[in-house]
Amino acid sequence: MKNRFLATLALAALMMACHKDDVTAIRPTVVEPASFAGLTTRYAPPVQVFEFDPTVAQTFTSSGGARLEMQANSFVGTDGTAPTGRAVLHFQEIYSPAEMILAERLTMMGFHRGLESGGEFNVSLNEKVTGRPLRLSVRDGVSSRKLRLQSPVPTRVLNSPALTRMIEWTPSVSNPSFWVEIDTLSLDGSNGHSANPLGTLPVPFVPNTGGANGSFITSFWPNQLGWLNIDTYYPFGTQTVWVFLQTEAGGDETRMFFVPTGINGAFQPVSTPTNNLAMLENIPLGAELTAVVIRVQDGKYFFGTQKARVTPSIVYRPVLEQVSEEELVRRLRLL
Repeated sequence: MKNRFLATLALAALMMACHKDDVTAIRPTVVEPASFAGLTTRYAPPVQVFEFDPTVAQTFTSSGGARLEMQANSFVGTDGTAPTGRAVLHFQEIYSPAEMILAERLTMMGFHRGLESGGEFNVSLNEKVTGRPLRLSVRDGVSSRKLRLQSPVPTRVLNSPALTRMIEWTPSVSNPSFWVEIDTLSLDGSNGHSANPLGTLPVPFVPNTGGANGSFITSFWPNQLGWLNIDTYYPFGTQTVWVFLQTEAGGDETRMFFVPTGINGAFQPVSTPTNNLAMLENIPLGAELTAVVIRVQDGKYFFGTQKARVTPSIVYRPVLEQVSEEELVRRLRLL
């Protein structure tokens, strides 16, 4: 009887210990207060890192399917001297409107006009040990054809007339939020713009085998590297109008965007003197846009969209509702 009693006590103690362990293992999820900076930090397309020997030809394939090929001895420091030891390449790729919004790399040129993107890419290099920045070396005034990018065609561009009209763009020196065309004057790193753009670069390459989506291929980069955008002009149309986006008053942070249906781009309207009202110019009548508003208020996210075709004097007024960060990102990716 005594042995049975001791065995029962031992079993009860074991059950209590197991129950205690189970309870201890269940911890509440820590939710950070909402902020646009936190949102973009956690959900912007990640920076991919590749380590290599810069004296040897290299080929890297990104997680998104882009292929980077570089010649040996193609990089130097800002003082023109060869790198010492191994180098590190940082690469970021963007293919969709959601990624453009989350990375804050919108498809806008000067005069607040939109562009259609075949992909946005950011490349930087540095020495592994010293951290010294590296750039493409220049020979005979040209830094091209030393770094070759072959990138996949985004799904939204596959059936677009823009497929064969893509050209290269880099951030404007005067306003990095805008893109300017790369031309022969910008290959030395000046990011200038002249009347003689390279035009049809990068050359679209769409193979006829296996139902492949094809790819864009380019070997032209400013020697300082940085951002490169494979873009073309948004089809403005013969009749264009201003479109307006209005939000409710309040909030700690508010971001407003337009995403065109069937066009691979994300536009940012410009604020007006009227509170909570922004506008975007040169949008074709009849085009379909989705207005997107992200608001942070009292440590929470609020999100709203409205899809409608453009008519004269149209004003988009999305209704905002509170959402979790994960739900906000999910809805962005559905645009």
